[in-house]
Amino acid sequence: MKKAKKILSVIILLIFSIYCLFCAEEVRNAAFSAIDRCLRSLIPSLYIMMILSSLLISSGIISAIGNFAERTLGKFLPMNGETMITFLFASVAGYPVGAKMIYSQYTQNRIDQKSAIMWSGVCFGAGSAFIFGCTASGAAGKLIMISTAAANLILAAVISIFGGKKSSATTNPRKIAVSTDILTNSVTSAGKSMAEICFVVTAFSVITALLRRLGIIAISGEILAKFFSLPTSAAETLIASFLDVTAVSELPRNNFTLLPMTATAISFGGICVFFQISAIFRGKLPILPMIFIRVCGGILSGIICRLLLPYFIFSESVAVSAVTPKIHQAASPVPSIILIIMTTILFIKASPCKKKTAS
Repeated sequence: MKKAKKILSVIILLIFSIYCLFCAEEVRNAAFSAIDRCLRSLIPSLYIMMILSSLLISSGIISAIGNFAERTLGKFLPMNGETMITFLFASVAGYPVGAKMIYSQYTQNRIDQKSAIMWSGVCFGAGSAFIFGCTASGAAGKLIMISTAAANLILAAVISIFGGKKSSATTNPRKIAVSTDILTNSVTSAGKSMAEICFVVTAFSVITALLRRLGIIAISGEILAKFFSLPTSAAETLIASFLDVTAVSELPRNNFTLLPMTATAISFGGICVFFQISAIFRGKLPILPMIFIRVCGGILSGIICRLLLPYFIFSESVAVSAVTPKIHQAASPVPSIILIIMTTILFIKASPCKKKTAS
């Protein structure tokens, strides 16, 4: 089995290398497109959330709020306090933020490995900015948001009953402490995470272009189209959205029958998001259990969306992709570039301080 995996890895690497050598223009266009998406959308929308999530955990604020939330909301949300706040914050912040917060709690011994693996699959959401700005508007957006949130609540209840475990938040509360060092560390940590995420997005953009070149997306789209009686173009777009979730913005307009599939794709998150989270986990937490949980979440979201569809969509025509994908999109990439430079300078200045402290 190990030999077969090595051979397969070599074959995939060889195909990828040949593609990069002989289709340089496609590779360049895919890479430029990914970099532009990172500078205009990803960094402006996620960077501040990454900093805030790291600051909430490092300062102990999430622990203090978690204790209060567990006493007040614990009867309604089947989670411990810190996980509850992470769950709520991740639902608004965007895909990788919840996983980063869970990972930070795990590295600080605030949550055990088993719980970290399971809760990282539940503290996972697109966020309202993505749903309304990149996917749908009006009743369609509300339906997708409710469907994905309901699916996560169901998964949280199941995990709490069969595998949930209380963290040390209740028995070992932390004191709130805010300092310049904590702020600096939060900024530099977020900068590292954003750099890793952007590298993954760029690499994945090239991989997706390769899959299109090989015809894999087209073949998968034809199979999906026949199975669900969908237009071939819409089916191909759905396949692309399971690879990169932002592709849902390219779905045909005025076709509300695609809403359940759209909810499924958004709740699943896309393979690209799992690549990003894998970079955040640094191999310390397995990613496969999280993928399984998100597959279950995607199926649940699709079912819930289909059941609620008649109550949200009456006779109106719904644009599944009413607007272009703009998640706090910057008019120019210059602010993001300046932000990167400032973060790099801060990181360089912070490194000598750490060395002096260590000595």
